[in-house]
Amino acid sequence: MFKTTKTLTATTLVVDAQKLTFPVSIALSSADAGRKIELSFDGGTVYHQPTYDFTVASQIVVAAQAGFTHCKVTGAAADKVHFTEGRNGTA
Repeated sequence: MFKTTKTLTATTLVVDAQKLTFPVSIALSSADAGRKIELSFDGGTVYHQPTYDFTVASQIVVAAQAGFTHCKVTGAAADKVHFTEGRNGTA
């Protein structure tokens, strides 16, 4: 496994998923009321909010077995987002 952690510098972070190696899990550590993880399959034009695989007051998680083009994470500045890839790669 390969884990990358990013810190939100604003309320939204967009990641180009072409740099990810699938399968991948995305975990947003945030208690923000508007927190969400969204995936795009068309180059970042339209985003879809998947059903979360795990949710608690301080974190939401999405596990993706197949590819998507972009991931948009919304939370509060200073929230952390963790990408855990099944094989080596970089986010």
